[in-house]
Amino acid sequence: MTQYQKISKKIDYLERIDLESPMGIETSRWCSDQITWAYKWKKITHAEMEELCGRMIDIFGGNR
Repeated sequence: MTQYQKISKKIDYLERIDLESPMGIETSRWCSDQITWAYKWKKITHAEMEELCGRMIDIFGGNR
């Protein structure tokens, strides 16, 4: 499983849980940190980073 797939799977999970719960906070932090790390170390492409960030923005913007 690629780094992109791992992060995408966690974002799928994040879409189904309460964002204000301890698990929601921990999962969103993990996703954000992993996106940053993976892009910095070239484990995901620029397009993948934009797609993952867009999904996170949609979740926190209430568009899920």
